[in-house]
Amino acid sequence: RSGRRIAIIENEIGKVGIDGETIAAEGLPVKELFSGCICCSLRTDLINTLLELERSSGPGLVIIEPSGVAGPDLLLEAMRGYGGCIGRKLVLNLVDASRHKTLLAKPLLPIVRKGIEAADLILVSKSDTIPGEEFKEIEAGIRGIRPDPVLRFISAADGRGMDCLPGLIESMLSPLDSLQ
Repeated sequence: RSGRRIAIIENEIGKVGIDGETIAAEGLPVKELFSGCICCSLRTDLINTLLELERSSGPGLVIIEPSGVAGPDLLLEAMRGYGGCIGRKLVLNLVDASRHKTLLAKPLLPIVRKGIEAADLILVSKSDTIPGEEFKEIEAGIRGIRPDPVLRFISAADGRGMDCLPGLIESMLSPLDSLQ
C-alpha cells in the first residue's frame, strides 16, 4: 500500500524451504538461507544477502524471518556487523493464542521471553481460537514481560485485525530510515 519495494529473507534450518515457496507464489521476491541459523552460523551470509539486496533491487523494506531457533535479540546482535543502509529495525513477534498457556507459563522458555523483550510489535495470532475472557490473561502475561510494545490480536482464519496491519506497520516505519 505504501509503494515500498519489499524483499524477504527466509531462514530455514533444514535443506528444504516451504515458507519461501509459499511467499514466492504470491509474487514476492524471496532469498532463502538454508542449513543454519542467520544469527550465528549464517551471520556472514545474512549480511552479504542484505548488501546484495541493496545493490540489486534497493528495497524500501526488508522482512527477515529467522528460523524457529533464532531469537530476535540474537538476530539484532548479528546485524551489528552490517554496515549497509538499514537505519531502523522493527521487531515483530508472533504469539500463538492457542498455545498461550504453554508459551507464557512459568518458567518461561528463554526464546519466548527474549522474543517478547525485543519486540516493538507483538501480534497474538489465532485469536479466533480462544474465548474472550482469555484476551486479558494473554495481554497481562505479555505486558508482565514487557509493558510497552504495540500489541494486537489477529486471526487469519476470520480476518480479525488483519486489515489494519499494513497501515500499522507503515506508521511504525514511516518516520524511520529504510533501505534506499
